[in-house]
Amino acid sequence: SVMGHSVGEFVEVTEILDKAGGVEGFELNLSCPNVPYGGTKMFAHDEQMIEEVVSAVRAATPKTLIAKLGPDVSDIGRMAAAAEAGGADAVSLINTFVAMVIDVKTRKPVLANKTGGLSGPCIRHERDGPRTYRRPVMRKVIYRPQKNASR
Repeated sequence: SVMGHSVGEFVEVTEILDKAGGVEGFELNLSCPNVPYGGTKMFAHDEQMIEEVVSAVRAATPKTLIAKLGPDVSDIGRMAAAAEAGGADAVSLINTFVAMVIDVKTRKPVLANKTGGLSGPCIRHERDGPRTYRRPVMRKVIYRPQKNASR
């Protein structure tokens, strides 16, 4: 998984890992909610930024690229299309949802960054024997890109 705070950092990290060998592909984490972005929005919140990062990394490696997108956008389908236009081979549609945990005794956020990523059973499909429990949050997020994918 490759993380960067700029297009250049994504490319630099990918090139270092590519040269090291033993890597079949790269997941571009465009939506990590656990780090501050210096007042700017996450790459995953802007389709032009998504396409720019993916395109720059695509120029740096022929290996498989998976764009990891965030679910907290107005149109996840447009974001997935931008990743595809930039040269992504696949998308990972749900990184985590931005959430907050409050310490009830101190009434303050538990995390130093105040917010962090919520994941797990509350947002994904779960199987229990022959039954599948569908999570409406995930279903909504995966519907649009599935409908609009060119491949």
